Amino acid sequence: MRRATPVKILMADFMGDDRSFLLVYLADDGHSYELYLPAAGQPLEPIEYMSPSMRQQQSGNRTPLSWPEAEDLARELRPLLTEPIAKGGRVRASECIEALANGKRYGLNA
Repeated sequence: MRRATPVKILMADFMGDDRSFLLVYLADDGHSYELYLPAAGQPLEPIEYMSPSMRQQQSGNRTPLSWPEAEDLARELRPLLTEPIAKGGRVRASECIEALANGKRYGLNA
């Protein structure tokens, strides 16, 4: 099944732990999606990221993403950093996309 292509980043920010990311985007299928990138480890330790997931807001359906899928999504999101973005703005969205594409993966050897 084809994943809908992002057309606009609506918001991006940290979650409650100030290390995990939430990014919401509108896709070409007319639905909005939440991308969740959870951080692992303790505060003051280098940040590693657990596997990301995506949730379609209207249905609530959640889908885990493999790291290759996450990297593909990051490539699709990068060109959308030119639009106004709520909450953490372009800075937070850019940090999230960078972590999605290149962040250290929890439990994987570097």
